[in-house]
Parts: sequence; C-alpha cells; structure tokens
Amino acid sequence: MEESAEGLKKKEKKQKREETHIPVEIVNEVLNRLPLETLARFKCVSSLWSSLITPIINRRLLEEFDRRKRRYKTAWGGLMAVFDELKELVDVEELRSRRVRYEIKMDEMLSILVFDDDMGRYLNGFPWYRDVVSELYQGVGELCGEIDALVDAAEAMRGEDGDA
Repeated sequence: MEESAEGLKKKEKKQKREETHIPVEIVNEVLNRLPLETLARFKCVSSLWSSLITPIINRRLLEEFDRRKRRYKTAWGGLMAVFDELKELVDVEELRSRRVRYEIKMDEMLSILVFDDDMGRYLNGFPWYRDVVSELYQGVGELCGEIDALVDAAEAMRGEDGDA
C-alpha cells in the first residue's frame, strides 16, 4: 500500500505542475521584455526554451540592424555630399585637412554597424551580416582611394604651376 500512496503523491504533484502551465502568449510577452544578453543565456536551458527564444532574438537583431543600416545610409548620403565638395577644391593642404576630417566621419559612420558585445558575436554568425558590413567597408575604402586621387591630382597641378 505504501507504493500506491507514493504513486498517488507523484500523480498529484504532476497534476499540480500541469495546472500551473503558463500560456505561450504570456511567456512570449515576458521574453520580449528581456535584454538580448539574457535571452541568449536562456536559450541554453533547453531545446524548448531555445525554440521559443531564437525567433525573438533574430527579430530584435534584424530590427536593430535595419535601424543602424538606415542611420548608416543617411550618414553615407552626407559624406557623398561632402565628397562632391572636395572634388571642387584645388588647394592641396585644404584637401588633406578635409580628408582627415572625412576619415573621422567615415569611422564614426562605420561604428554605427559595430556591435561590441555578445550580440555582436551572435550577429556575426549570420553570413548576410558579414557580407553587408564587408561591402560597406569596401565602399568606404574605395572612396578613400578616390580622395587620395584628388589629392594627387591637386599636387600634380601645383607642381605644374610651380614649374611654369
């Protein structure tokens, strides 16, 4: 009879656990309010938790990336306007000083896309993210090359003017 009493107690405990079931909608609402770092840790608890948390993390990372990408594009448009102004300059020293300021602005712009935390490492796991950031850095490098060409051309013009 003792065994059956223990069996009944286990069944009662199991029923109590089942009665305290929290609806998925409420769980999702709570999870949506947690910081990403916490969610990333919670993914390791179980495969069920991971399946609940992964879509939330992905959605929030994509939203943050899209927000930063819009900021980046706005900054890029401003840099292109400044670059067009640089094309009009002939003075070598002025070109050089503006190039330095331009590089600082480009570094600030690229820092928009940098995530220096656990989420950055998580985001770098997505090939599309690495590809986008790589393309952006390549575009900035090409632009720096064009500015160097402007400085070289201005120096060549100054050299020709000095020879004449």
